[in-house]
Amino acid sequence: MTRMKAVHLALGIFAVLMGLLWIGQGAGLVNWPASSFMIDQRP
Repeated sequence: MTRMKAVHLALGIFAVLMGLLWIGQGAGLVNWPASSFMIDQRP
């Protein structure tokens, strides 16, 4: 059971980091990767 808990924790951390990256790109705070279409795209 401990291994599954570690896997779920890692997946959760990865999901949070990806969400923060997307929010940062959309707000123009993160300019990485340079080829991303999401950089500074505000409605």
